[in-house]
Amino acid sequence: MKYSLSFVAITFFALNAFLRTYLLALAEAHEVTIFANTAAHPLADYVVRAVQLRHIDTSRKIKPLQDLPALSKWLRYAREIRPETPHYLTPKAGY
Repeated sequence: MKYSLSFVAITFFALNAFLRTYLLALAEAHEVTIFANTAAHPLADYVVRAVQLRHIDTSRKIKPLQDLPALSKWLRYAREIRPETPHYLTPKAGY
């Protein structure tokens, strides 16, 4: 049985640096979707081919006028794919 897993990150830096091998292993057996700002930092090409990417326009700084639409977009995506296990990575930095 394939599970639907999602990872929410502000940028791909942490995914490239710490979770690349883990994501590839998960993608072999499950449907893996990554929600992140795809323009902020590139994800390794071979990971891009193994997972689904969903762009969410957000940044490390707390910006309520940008963060609320990003949250709304993530909720729409989450309702669409219904992940069994969402993982939230790279918390936002304060001021």
